[in-house]
Amino acid sequence: MVRIALIIIILVSVSGVMVPLGITYADDQSASQSSDEAINNSKQASEEGTEGADFVVKTVESGINIMKRDAGELTRRAVRADRKNALVAGGLVLSIVGLGLLDDEIQRSFQKNRTGSLDDIAQGFEFLGSTPGTLITNFSLVGIGWLYKEYKGGRKLYRTAWISSEAQTFAGIITWALKFSLGRARPHEGKGTSSFKPFHAFNTSFPSGHTSQAWAMATVFANHYDPPIPLIAYTYATLMGLSRIYQDHHFASDVLAGAAIGYLIGKSLSRIHKDFDSKIAITPFVLTSKRGSGIAFNYKF
Repeated sequence: MVRIALIIIILVSVSGVMVPLGITYADDQSASQSSDEAINNSKQASEEGTEGADFVVKTVESGINIMKRDAGELTRRAVRADRKNALVAGGLVLSIVGLGLLDDEIQRSFQKNRTGSLDDIAQGFEFLGSTPGTLITNFSLVGIGWLYKEYKGGRKLYRTAWISSEAQTFAGIITWALKFSLGRARPHEGKGTSSFKPFHAFNTSFPSGHTSQAWAMATVFANHYDPPIPLIAYTYATLMGLSRIYQDHHFASDVLAGAAIGYLIGKSLSRIHKDFDSKIAITPFVLTSKRGSGIAFNYKF
């Protein structure tokens, strides 16, 4: 148990090192102002008799355009070669490779100390990080924000949940691409730490998808809310990664790589939306002249 405690401390410490690297999303005042304006614009549109079907089409098109914009921004910022980015990328790669040298020992230590109670807890985390669990969580948060959309806190939750969902989508795409490209065998297959079969399947070990999505979500919420939300969010994400090692689904280096992907995507996307706060707003609303509801996407030129 002492060995496992030390390993947990190491992983949490490495995760904690990543947290201060980005820029914190600070003031939500501009976002709330944009949301208020979007509500007024949506009321005006409803009074003019906007057709529900046409609005849905325009909403979907606007959402796709926003994701295209954000994908372009993420790509542009990822390839921007400055000294800080190079040092961060190099440090993460070295950390993942270095931790990979301990994958076998860490895995054996976790498997030797499994208990029934910990199995149940890990199983709960596995569901939360699965596709159904992620969708339920995201829709629940968006729904709560929708119910309280008349309040600033509700609009903030609604907006943050949408950004979190977008971050998890991008993190998932990158994770699946790496899984397919590298094809690392999972630890429970008993093939060792150096078994790779590229371009064979998506359900492989490196990196951890559960962890990348958990860290993407945690980072977005941590950048939009004050303490103790960041501590709660990052603790959840760290425990998600540890549960994947405990269940013998991933090596420690898989988990660290997933955490890095989720954190960097969440941090970058939060920064992108902060930069565009004065231009764009995503707000739920209810049509007044016709039955129905929807989401208003407003862009200032």
